[in-house]
Amino acid sequence: MRIPYSRPVLALWLTVALLSVVNVVGWFWQEQSVRTAELAKATREAEIANDAFAEQTVQVINLADTVLRGVREHWLQTGSLAETRRYIDALTLKNSLLDDVFLVDREGLLALTHDDGTHGVSVRDRGYFRFHAEHADDRLYIAPVELGRVTRQYLFRITRRVTLPDGSFGGVVLTTLAPDALSDYYQRLTRDDGSVTNLIGTEDQRLRARRPAPAAEVWEKPIASGLWQALSRAPSGTYRGVSSVDGIDRHYVYRRIESLPLAVVTGFSTRTLEQTTSAAMRPITAAAAFLNLVALVFAGIMTVVFRQRDALQRLATTDVLTGVANRRDVVERATREVARARRYGTPLVLAMLDIDHFKRVNDRYGHATGDRVLKALAGVAGGTLRRTDIFGRLGGEEFLFVLPQTARDGARVLADRLRAGAEACASALDDDGAVVPFTVSIGLAAFDDPALDFDALLSRADKALYRAKADGRNRIAEFAPPSGAASN
Repeated sequence: MRIPYSRPVLALWLTVALLSVVNVVGWFWQEQSVRTAELAKATREAEIANDAFAEQTVQVINLADTVLRGVREHWLQTGSLAETRRYIDALTLKNSLLDDVFLVDREGLLALTHDDGTHGVSVRDRGYFRFHAEHADDRLYIAPVELGRVTRQYLFRITRRVTLPDGSFGGVVLTTLAPDALSDYYQRLTRDDGSVTNLIGTEDQRLRARRPAPAAEVWEKPIASGLWQALSRAPSGTYRGVSSVDGIDRHYVYRRIESLPLAVVTGFSTRTLEQTTSAAMRPITAAAAFLNLVALVFAGIMTVVFRQRDALQRLATTDVLTGVANRRDVVERATREVARARRYGTPLVLAMLDIDHFKRVNDRYGHATGDRVLKALAGVAGGTLRRTDIFGRLGGEEFLFVLPQTARDGARVLADRLRAGAEACASALDDDGAVVPFTVSIGLAAFDDPALDFDALLSRADKALYRAKADGRNRIAEFAPPSGAASN
């Protein structure tokens, strides 16, 4: 005999079934949400690392270009391989990512290397040599990775044309980088063992750097990648694809580097993404483990963020040439010190400093020597001023320094010590190693009126500086109110 189910039991089973359906739907929805969230986190981490890699690449290439220009100028000025070799050795490239600097003559023969036994090796067939021989414009060229005939290592080269005074082709100056020199930096920013970073030429579609390093033959052919289609849509973004180098399915973050024919691409594996998603969907114990993973991911992301923030802060507040505070930073700090002096009624002196006849230095010795004069002055200031003093470059040959808790007499003593130090400085050398003498003029303005703000005090210091220069330079002048005006 069949016994019918009671209505409460049917209702219970219907409720259980409905809850089961809701749970299944909810599980899939939660899984999709977790997957989306994990993808966003991993993408953000990759973006931060990618941006860091791009910024470091730009800095290294700018350094390389600066070195190439300096070596080329030295060679053209002296015409001496021995002098040029000494100049290169003085650059202490061993402390940078750059390997060495080479000179190639107009016939394509190595004229200057770190090994005298390699002189005369022909590089006439190299792409960078043909490029500069065929293009008369002074263009930076970033060659693809090739096996070096001197080093017997896979390297990529950064080159510039040497143009003789008559406008004819005089050869090539080049420096080399190991492909893993840049990408090693990225490895310290990522936690994903399946991650990859690439530096790729956008014109020839060939690798310049990759971590992990590929097989040797990969350097010598264009890379098949979804990057090219992505770049046709936007200069930066994301895409997904299977790597033609190692066959791993990855999500990629890419960015074209402005002003350079390069793109940086960072990828993290989809397998890693799936593993984190699965861990997040486990029962309560697994959920706790997932929260730990989230904490680790967050800590990793924030570590990268703070590293980049500190690096960007240093870049944003430091004058690249001299290493002292840049205009924005020194003005902000000076403004705060003036406000503090007003609040507490403490003495303060603000001073402007200008290198005398700096244009003559540049005109006579060249801008490279002028840069060495600026750096020498920064060194004198660092050895003269106190740790509590503020010193920075406003721009060109103008500098600003602030002396908190300092009255007029003490400020004049410090300023005169700085002036005398600059006059006696022997660390600024021209291209031949001779000392380049220089002097400075300084204008002082004391904070002696509570109504003064930073702009007013800076204006006073500027007027005092103008008077110091008008009175003959290499001297110090203090601001004095116009005749008939009330003295503060």
